[in-house]
Amino acid sequence: MPPTTFRDWLTGEMKRQEVTRRGLARRLAAQHPEGVTDATVETYRRSIYKYLHPTRPTKPTNPTRAAFAEALGVSPDEVPSTEDEEEAEDLMAPLMRELQRLQQRIGQLENREVTA
Repeated sequence: MPPTTFRDWLTGEMKRQEVTRRGLARRLAAQHPEGVTDATVETYRRSIYKYLHPTRPTKPTNPTRAAFAEALGVSPDEVPSTEDEEEAEDLMAPLMRELQRLQQRIGQLENREVTA
């Protein structure tokens, strides 16, 4: 199954190509009008961390998606779109609510055992 989120796609593509965050930042900086400088590399490196955040990743714009595709040498069609991510979120929302409900129930049962 192909990745449904930008974060998943980016993580997988970086592993597949064995590219570090700093290496990808350098590739992205090469597209910047100022070129590859310490400042542009650091800016892109920080952005990559935001896109790869484990619980609240930043959602990229379509131009950003295209820039990552170019930097990684892949077709922009391979990058999950905003619509793909929204569809995945729609599918995950009920599952996440059920997971929260079950976690609350487990907590209640654990509290009963402690007080018993």
